[in-house]
Amino acid sequence: GERGKRLSIPPPSPAPIAATSPPLAFGTRNPNMVLVLALTEQTGVTYQHFKPQEVANTLWALATIGVPVLSSSNRHVITKLVSRALTLAPYFNSQDISNTLWAMAVMRLQVEAGPDSALLQALSQQASASAVTFRPKEIAITLWALAKLQAGRPVGHSLMAEALCNRARASAASFSGSEAAITLWALGSLGGGSVVDTDVPHVTRDPSLLEALARKVQLQASGLNTDSVVNALHGLASLNAHLQVSQRA
Repeated sequence: GERGKRLSIPPPSPAPIAATSPPLAFGTRNPNMVLVLALTEQTGVTYQHFKPQEVANTLWALATIGVPVLSSSNRHVITKLVSRALTLAPYFNSQDISNTLWAMAVMRLQVEAGPDSALLQALSQQASASAVTFRPKEIAITLWALAKLQAGRPVGHSLMAEALCNRARASAASFSGSEAAITLWALGSLGGGSVVDTDVPHVTRDPSLLEALARKVQLQASGLNTDSVVNALHGLASLNAHLQVSQRA
């Protein structure tokens, strides 16, 4: 049957160049904290019944709130959700994938080994297989998350990067200026010289893709906020792209 109404995808950190800060901050004295912690503990009890959307949305919510839920005393809840996500990964749709990877990046989960690494690999495979269904915002967020998770280290997910770059090229006309700017930042980070996996820089430096994204940024430049401007410039500088973009509005 049809799945329930979906949460809107959260925007990536306004300035991915800096360390990610979750948009909400529940102080320890906030009266809602007791409820959040209680719900988190209940999540650890009922997680095996969660469906893909419920897993993804819960990880998104915990990462967004940014509370002591992520402390060592509650890390077991995240571990359980990661385990459930790994089981359900073949059933994740594009929004589930982007929400989950965004949450993993915001929570700075360790992706070098263990369940987090296995989940990243499973979601990479699912994203590669379903790339044609990704919308611009999901492409931007997923590439952003991949860039944040690799943090200068190769994570070996060039197939996902290639599939999403191909999808971005095909749907570039539908990107907003801010989505194009975030994508340029991600491509610049993935294609930087510190990445050992040379397949990733190759797919992120496709001239036709970069030009299409740069053109979107240019056409909407007057409406971009400071973060989008910085993201686009950082991406272009990292890629050292010499693009011949039309000067016409």
